[in-house]
Amino acid sequence: MIKFLINKYLVEKYTKNILKFGYTPAGVFWNSEYNQIKRYQELLDLIPDQKEKISLMDIGCGYGAFYQYLLKMNLSRKIIYYGIDINKNLIAECKRNFPNIFFDEKPSKGIKVEYLLFSGTYNLAVINAINLWEKYILEDLYNYSKFCRKTILLNLQISDECKIVNNIYYTTHENITKLLTKQFKKFEILHSKFFKRDIILQIFLD
Repeated sequence: MIKFLINKYLVEKYTKNILKFGYTPAGVFWNSEYNQIKRYQELLDLIPDQKEKISLMDIGCGYGAFYQYLLKMNLSRKIIYYGIDINKNLIAECKRNFPNIFFDEKPSKGIKVEYLLFSGTYNLAVINAINLWEKYILEDLYNYSKFCRKTILLNLQISDECKIVNNIYYTTHENITKLLTKQFKKFEILHSKFFKRDIILQIFLD
């Protein structure tokens, strides 16, 4: 029930913001295109160069900005891309712009990718109860991990205490370690090169 309500609130909040700002970084709550792109870059840098194509699922794909970035950087030919977002309006925009690429509200059964990518997906909290928001994140990560065979890449905001301020969720190094240990056996926490309040999580599934 809580997951259903959180998803409902998320869809409503993003839909309202898109109506205000359009299909832009601001429309999906990024404060600049630079911040959006730099986070994509940092997550991609953690994927080793491969001779063959890799498969990647972008969770919380929004209007398709990450796929646009892959095209711009000439990386789309190296990556089998899947875009997932719970907001049907955002998915419709992705399908309109990229009709030959897989975009949907949930993964199809049988899909198993090498990498799951969550860029900013859990930063915007639509509830003020930290424990419920963290439970939502962990449950989501576990459910999506079933569609991945290698690594989950995720960024979060960090502070000196766990809190939700102006709808932004902040965790601590100690807290996120404790949370991930409940669900996953092997992971690594890295600090962003560009943003002092960002951490990057690598969760290893293989």
